[in-house]
Amino acid sequence: MPEEYFEPKLLIPEAAYEKHAVWVEKFDTRREWNSGGTGSDYFVRRQPGYHTFGNYGLELTTKATTPAINDNVWAQYSFPLAQSPVVHLTAVFTLADVSADQNVEIELWLPNLAGDGEKKIKVKINVGTKKVYVYKDDGTYVEVGTLNALAGYQWNVLELTYDRVNNKYKTLRINEQSFSVSAYAPYSPAVPDYYTYRVIGAKLTTLTAAQKTMYVGHFIIRTQPY
Repeated sequence: MPEEYFEPKLLIPEAAYEKHAVWVEKFDTRREWNSGGTGSDYFVRRQPGYHTFGNYGLELTTKATTPAINDNVWAQYSFPLAQSPVVHLTAVFTLADVSADQNVEIELWLPNLAGDGEKKIKVKINVGTKKVYVYKDDGTYVEVGTLNALAGYQWNVLELTYDRVNNKYKTLRINEQSFSVSAYAPYSPAVPDYYTYRVIGAKLTTLTAAQKTMYVGHFIIRTQPY
């Protein structure tokens, strides 16, 4: 069931709408997110047991009643930063189970610099195979490599940079591994979900008929001049 959320925190409050700012989501204050999932007894809620900054992390747990393949749970939040040409996302997350196949997705939705469309920048990790994918301009995922390891009940760090001027993924790093992504452009839907919002999110999808859980410790968004 959808529940409660948290506090967006600007490390440089006066720079919120400048070209170089830092914004942190650390889940310490209740704040409504847009969330959903398969069924009715999934959970998207603050979790004091798994956190990095502050006192809370974010828990995403798929439904408990009759778990099935392709059950999902997700959360998204719109963040208030300027039309910077370069955007860097850090997502810190962990999983309750890294032995079975499940997909973790971290996403960043941004309007075009001209404000006339939208880009969906996404990274997907198949936890079982440890394969890593990015979401590209034809609306499909392309494999960009395989992780050497993925931690359960320990924090994993995903860092993604997007070049809005050239409309390309710029860099992707997960833990100590880097992946070549600069050849790919993100997906631009014909009918955007949002023209002006900037959205971060996380999604967990089961690939076996079992309930799964992930935790997000924090998100950091950094913007910078080109």
